[in-house]
Amino acid sequence: MVNNPTAITTTCAMLNRLLILTICTLLLTSNYVEANWQGCTFDNSTEDVTRLKQTPICLVLSGGNFTAGTNYTRWLFTPKADEYSHFKIPNSFQEIVLDENDFQPEVSVHVESFKVLSQMRRFYDYATSSVFPYLTAIVDVDEGEVVNISWDDACLFCDASDCRENTYLVDGTAVISNEINSKGCAVSVNDCTRDTAKCDLSVYVVWTGTDSNGKLLDSVNGRFGAFGGSTIREQFGF
Repeated sequence: MVNNPTAITTTCAMLNRLLILTICTLLLTSNYVEANWQGCTFDNSTEDVTRLKQTPICLVLSGGNFTAGTNYTRWLFTPKADEYSHFKIPNSFQEIVLDENDFQPEVSVHVESFKVLSQMRRFYDYATSSVFPYLTAIVDVDEGEVVNISWDDACLFCDASDCRENTYLVDGTAVISNEINSKGCAVSVNDCTRDTAKCDLSVYVVWTGTDSNGKLLDSVNGRFGAFGGSTIREQFGF
């Protein structure tokens, strides 16, 4: 159990799908510029990733430009490294999309671990009235050091007509590249209102590379992107 810093709200939730975990969520709302920011860490965490030991993963919600000094919300999770993990924020579709808030009209998310940040994905786009709910982060580790966080192919969950560019730099600049998985499945807000839980903000996390002891991290082989789109939609009902 993580020791709770002062003035941080703590909630616990049971998550199910692929891996059932009881986790604690630390919610922190602040500004982008923080004095002496130590990255995404938790009390008593080591600086290295060790297989099957707790490691920090942060899911960060912000507006379209994370560098603009705007407010953001960060959730800290402490899964065991190399266990295929799924984190979901209950009621987040209602609170982020349907309810008025400071992040709109463009609500973005990115993942952090230690001092490494992924590129951003749009979660909600007001202009197109679309939500992009399918997120899988791949944490790349070299001898225990996190060196990169990338996004898995998110177009496995929809037809080609709903597969759209959805990757941005932290300043909001769009990233379009054939060398990375830059697209995601757009779901209309109207469709989401029929089953709001399906469109809650969530992220799957997998690891690749080697840990602090040189052991192979291979949960990446179980990610959705390792399988065909039709297989995923049939098995999981997307």
